[in-house]
Amino acid sequence: MKGYFLAPKAYCYTAIEGKNVLKYKGPAKNLILPEWFEKQYADPSRTEQVTVEANFRIDWHTLHIFKKKTLKTLYKLGIKEGSKRVPVYKGDTWVDTDPHDVNDLSCLDHIGMKIIKSLRSEIIHQQIENQFLVEKLTQMEEKLKQFKQRDKEIR
Repeated sequence: MKGYFLAPKAYCYTAIEGKNVLKYKGPAKNLILPEWFEKQYADPSRTEQVTVEANFRIDWHTLHIFKKKTLKTLYKLGIKEGSKRVPVYKGDTWVDTDPHDVNDLSCLDHIGMKIIKSLRSEIIHQQIENQFLVEKLTQMEEKLKQFKQRDKEIR
């Protein structure tokens, strides 16, 4: 009969039988009421701070999950705007969303392969050049030793 579809995992509707169906992804899903969807629809950028209770905690340093009696934390309740879709308005009324423009970058595979080949070629060239310089340095060190040896013999 009536519904608000704000995001893929944030919607509410009233079925013909009169039953309310509410879906909201997030830790505050138990705090969501049909009135919240109506207010959110009127202003999609609207947020509010709510206190959420959690029965477990994650220590991200050790990746250890443990149970706590009850942990109360503040949570920003709202819908994410602008991550994948943009709102579409008719006058002042939000009526739909459209996906962000996506440029076809499939040609980058071909360009990327050229770049990789070019970099590999440059690395091989540098390795050969380095090998040449090491050989040149070794030859010069050998000549220097010979000069030092001759200089000792002359004195």
